[in-house]
Amino acid sequence: FGEQLKTVPLSGEGEDGPQGLIALLRRLNDELVSRGLVKTERPAADDSISKACNYINNHLGDDFTYRDVADFVHLSPRHFIRRFRNEMNETFTDYLIRVRIEGAMRLMDEEGMDAADVPAAVGYHDEKYFQQIFKKRVGCTVREYQRRRQAEA
Repeated sequence: FGEQLKTVPLSGEGEDGPQGLIALLRRLNDELVSRGLVKTERPAADDSISKACNYINNHLGDDFTYRDVADFVHLSPRHFIRRFRNEMNETFTDYLIRVRIEGAMRLMDEEGMDAADVPAAVGYHDEKYFQQIFKKRVGCTVREYQRRRQAEA
């Protein structure tokens, strides 16, 4: 490739100009990738967002806001919200609701927790609001969900 690079004219059309240089650089990149000298994978999720997700998962029953989590990972609230959405492909609020609903289902399925105790265990202090969110996300009430799961067992 080195000899080819030396002979590519930078003026002209097609193979003799910039297009030829671009084609050569693409072939060089392909060769480097095939030899494993260039990594092509996307970088892993931002460490601060991973820490934020761990915090959320470990504190489901606690009362916190995105500002608290942003503070925990040492980011401004605005920057945190933007990074979170970019990395997770969902808003902080949607993620929190999803994780709390999944946690509620897990508590009922695996630990046999009574439906009345579930909202507080996953961070909802208003049982009616939890019921609304649960029904919207799962498609049935908490009691119906529990009955279905017990019938399946």
